Amino acid sequence: LCSYEREYKPQIPAQPKLTPSTGLSLPHWFVEESLQEYTRWKSGKWLRTATRGSGQYKMSSYGLDVDLDTSPLACAAACASLGLPVALLCGDRVDVKRSSGRILELQEEAVV
Repeated sequence: LCSYEREYKPQIPAQPKLTPSTGLSLPHWFVEESLQEYTRWKSGKWLRTATRGSGQYKMSSYGLDVDLDTSPLACAAACASLGLPVALLCGDRVDVKRSSGRILELQEEAVV
C-alpha cells in the first residue's frame, strides 16, 4: 500500500520536450483524440453525462462519464436495438410505471 512513497524518478518527464523547429512536441494520438473530442463538442449533438458509478462530482472518476450521441439517427438506432416499436428522441418525456420488473406505486416521468 505504501509503494507510492518510494523515491524514484517518474518515467514521464514533468515538462514536455521542446524542439526548436516545431515548438511543443505532443504525441500524435493525443492530438488526434483532442481534435475528435473538439469536433464532437462543436457539433452540438453530443451530450456528456454521468453514469451511476461516477460519484458526486463531474469527471471525478476516470471512465465513468460518457458522451452520448443525441442525433435522431443514433436515438432511432438505439431504440431499434432495444426492440422498441417507436423511436424516443432526446428531450422526449415518457411515463415510467415499472422499475426492475416491479410495478411502481406512483408513476414517474422520465426525460430521454
